[in-house]
Amino acid sequence: MAARIAWSVVSQGLSSVTNFGLTAVLAVSVTTETLGRVAAVYSIYLLALTLSRALTTDALVAATDGLHRIDLSWHWARRRIVALAAAASAVAVAVGLVVEVPAGVLAAVAAATPALLLQDGMRNLAWANGRPAAATALDGIWLAVSLLGLAVAMSGSTGLTATPIVLVWAAGGVASWLVGRPLIERPLRAELPTEFRPELARFRPLAYSQAVMALAVNLGPVVVALALGPTMAGIVKAALLPITPVLSLFAGLRVVTLPALRRAVDQGTAAGATSMLVAGSSLVAAIGGFVSIQVVRSLPVDQVGQSIAQVAPHLAWIGLLGIMYVASQQLADATAIAGRHAVLGRRVFGVITEWGCLMVGASLGGIEGLVIGWVIGLGLATMAWLQPALQP
Repeated sequence: MAARIAWSVVSQGLSSVTNFGLTAVLAVSVTTETLGRVAAVYSIYLLALTLSRALTTDALVAATDGLHRIDLSWHWARRRIVALAAAASAVAVAVGLVVEVPAGVLAAVAAATPALLLQDGMRNLAWANGRPAAATALDGIWLAVSLLGLAVAMSGSTGLTATPIVLVWAAGGVASWLVGRPLIERPLRAELPTEFRPELARFRPLAYSQAVMALAVNLGPVVVALALGPTMAGIVKAALLPITPVLSLFAGLRVVTLPALRRAVDQGTAAGATSMLVAGSSLVAAIGGFVSIQVVRSLPVDQVGQSIAQVAPHLAWIGLLGIMYVASQQLADATAIAGRHAVLGRRVFGVITEWGCLMVGASLGGIEGLVIGWVIGLGLATMAWLQPALQP
């Protein structure tokens, strides 16, 4: 278990640096309005990624845990990932046209989404099959290609714009997918084994719960861009910058926490295990958030973008947001794995509450109101599934 956690931290650390770097470079290179436009279409990719995990690989990871070979199920998952990616690309184009996303950014995200989702699926396949080094290699390739492309783009005489930044990020993901095909994907059985299906059916509440979470987290910039304008959407994206590494890290650590929660449920120790995971993850989120916030605060004033400068006075509230996001994720996963379908209704309530408070706060108090409203909304949402997650 310790080795698995260590590999997960390294692998997700590389992924976190890639995601953090994309947002950071955008935030210091483009206007807040442009950042908001890019965030709207990028959020469609993130939504598709989270839905892909929720509806395919999350259940496979939680269900296998050494009991079955997940590679038998790759074709089953791949068909669903490709269909979801095609739909996401179409939605990204539609949203991009409405919010006037730069054409190059829109083309890069829409064209690369299928490859990026398949890369993530193969990465989870490697994790569940006991091949963490292969998963880590894919994350490393994405980061290396992105850094190389960014260095080339920065060597030009003109300043960076949104299009080359997003292009090099997308190119890194596509390169990782191309390498992953011969490294991980092999001739596999086309159909899901019959004996495997009951295991997957057991985790439907987990899939539904995570799908709602995907809508809550990733549709935010789109909703804000459409309702309050791209500038406010850019502020939302910048507000997430200091806690992006923490959120990304815990998204990756689910390859460890999901099987652990499943074992705890099977052994009747779910409440204790959930309490330990929530406490531990909240502590790590607090430490990670503190470090990220100090990094942002240390940036010279003349080198930060408009969006970062506007959210800088509210970094303490933003750090609290990160802790609450991580805790709420652990609570919802535990409730869903226990098979409590009622968590879905609570999750829907949480989405409405979280984004309702955020929008009201932004309308009444600008940036400060947005951040405080966000914290209050997420706090109420977390309380909604605290009790069912900790019951025996």
